[in-house]
Formats: sequence, C-alpha cells, structure tokens
Amino acid sequence: MGIAGAQLQRKNPIPTRSHHVHAHVAPCNDKKLEACRKGSGTDLVVTTEELKQIIDEYLVEHSLSFDNVTERQVTGDSGDGLAEIAMPPDTGVSGGYAHNVLRIAAEKLFGVRVLENASFTLGEEGFWESSVEVHGRSALRFALCYGQRNLQNLIRRIASGTCPYHYVEVMACPRGCTNGGGQLKRPPTNAKEGVLAWQRSAVRHQRRIYNQQPVRLPEATRVVRHS
Repeated sequence: MGIAGAQLQRKNPIPTRSHHVHAHVAPCNDKKLEACRKGSGTDLVVTTEELKQIIDEYLVEHSLSFDNVTERQVTGDSGDGLAEIAMPPDTGVSGGYAHNVLRIAAEKLFGVRVLENASFTLGEEGFWESSVEVHGRSALRFALCYGQRNLQNLIRRIASGTCPYHYVEVMACPRGCTNGGGQLKRPPTNAKEGVLAWQRSAVRHQRRIYNQQPVRLPEATRVVRHS
C-alpha cells in the first residue's frame, strides 16, 4: 500500500496529485489510521465490509443484482509478460512478507535457493516457524506471529534474550489479515453454530480463497524492477 502510494506521489507531486487518488481496499480498520499518517502515500482506505455495502447500495439504486454482473477472472498473464505463481498454502494470510524475505535472504546471503513453496511449520495456533540450513547448521530462522497472545509471548522472549529468530512477521489480528476487523462477515450456517466455531469456519473459508489467488514474486513485478 505505502510503496505504491509513494511511487505515485513521487511521480505526481502536489499540486498535480489532484489528478489521481490512491485508494486501498483491505479487511483492516487499522489501515485507516495508517493512511492518516504523513507520508503514508494513501488517500483513501475502504474495508471489504464497506466495499460490499457500496456494491449493495449501487445494485439497489440501479435495480441490478449479482445475476446481472459479468465475472471476469484474470489468470496467467500478469500484464507485463510474466507468469503468475500460486501462493503457497502455509505462508500465512498477510501477504507472504516473511516467505519472500526468507527466500531472498537465503539466496543473497548464503547462495541457497529456497523453493517457492518453502514451508512454515505450525507451532501454537497462529504461530509458524521456518529455517534455512547451511552446511547442516541453521543459518536463518523466521516466524509468523499472529494474534495478541502470541505477540505477548514473543515480546517476553525478546526481552529475556531468548528469541532465536532473525525475522518475525507480526500481525495483531488472530490468524492474520483475512481475519481483520473490517473483513466481510459470513452469516452462521445454522442457529446451533457457536460464535467461536463460526469465526474459525469463516477464517478457514477466507484462507482457502486467499491461497487460490494467483500472485507474482515481488522481484518479478514491474514497479520493483524499475525502482
């Protein structure tokens, strides 16, 4: 979000910035606060729940329904001649930052090529770990830390000097960004379904959808190559 906005602002400084607006759609209410910071590069943040409300209101206003909407699925070609890859299913649901940093660090620092589907092993719920070995010894240790409880445990380990990780991807929302406060709410399937069971089922469903989306490696995108 910030990188794309900063690129636009650098190429189109004030007052010419009035010719474009950088909007960000996310399942996160906190993104609104981040966008208020000076230099965030973002003009507007709309949560996925708000986007659904906008679409619903538009359909009602124009007497339309989703049956009238044509779905166009974009796959394969990414627009700049580069093929897309599937997001590995175990890299979390917050953008895959740790996965990509681990992959690039291993190659740049140690000349080790990590497979694109390098796995993060699930520890406690919302906490994953991964490591890269060089000559039989652990050279890099990474982790994904989602949720306040896991974050508190991580902070205690850092304070005590027992944190073994070189990089930790931290998200306050339990189970990652797809479980954000601004995310679309799936209604319970039946009256007997408990709230906690419903929430977990919704997150699993959202994660399956997330991991089915085609993505590109960061270094394969035009904006990164030309930065």
